[in-house]
Amino acid sequence: MFFYAAVCIMFPVCMVDCGKYSPVLAPASRPETVIETATAITAITVNLPHHLSKKEGFKILNYEKNGDRAMSALAASRDKDDGIKLADRAINDYKNAIAIDAGNYVLVHKYCRVVEIKYNFLIPDDERENERLKVYADTLSMLEKIYPGDDNPVYADYDKALFLVLNGQQFNIFQVIGVVNRVYELCEKIYKTNPGFEDYSAEAALGRLNYLAPNIPFFITWPDKRKSLDYLVESLKNNPGSFEIKYFLADSLYALGEKDKAAVYYREVMEDAPRRDINYFEDNKVKRNCAVRMKELGVQ
Repeated sequence: MFFYAAVCIMFPVCMVDCGKYSPVLAPASRPETVIETATAITAITVNLPHHLSKKEGFKILNYEKNGDRAMSALAASRDKDDGIKLADRAINDYKNAIAIDAGNYVLVHKYCRVVEIKYNFLIPDDERENERLKVYADTLSMLEKIYPGDDNPVYADYDKALFLVLNGQQFNIFQVIGVVNRVYELCEKIYKTNPGFEDYSAEAALGRLNYLAPNIPFFITWPDKRKSLDYLVESLKNNPGSFEIKYFLADSLYALGEKDKAAVYYREVMEDAPRRDINYFEDNKVKRNCAVRMKELGVQ
């Protein structure tokens, strides 16, 4: 789930392997991570902010439940067109709930997750590009308005990092370095304060960032390919089913000269069947990108 567009603009050599694929933060591998339990949802809604009435609270709960049902159906779907329709339903329901209570960070997180699934994994990269870029930009703008400072819940840090990356190709050359460093800071914060959040996404993101970003004196001084390996090994140890982390680990191993070990992980990605849950469409995209990567490297 990494660092594709923003790094690709600044460092074209990275475009071969990150292309239009990887987000900075790896998506959750379990549907229940995305779809909060009924108890948690009820607790959040019952403890309403003072500016919301009970009627508004019940509206929020209804929209959220409908969105969650659509996400559950999406997790079970294996058809792209059906998946897009279900994603649209969830997007609409979560958006309606957020319109009533934009301060509910769980709702905002769910909305961001389904937007990512629709536009990064369901819709092919060469289709609906203008729509995709507008949605990414609008979502980042929404996040910056809801979370203007640095003292935010972990959900907010995760979502801001993700949409900074997804908007990467819309930043100019002078903005990219700042964006790269900001995403790294957000991921480090998540790693230090909430290790394991969203199935060790921050660890995987830090690993990918250290692999992709070059050292630029005074501007980007943290990249370290050996550190990349450490983060990815830790992430995979705790999330062994992730195709994406295996793919990223293979890249880091290959870059460090451990080509035989890298080949093992590349082949695992290609040989394993996609997970039959919310990650199904993502896994298929990882497999396609991995096949391209193996061909480029001559890995059998």
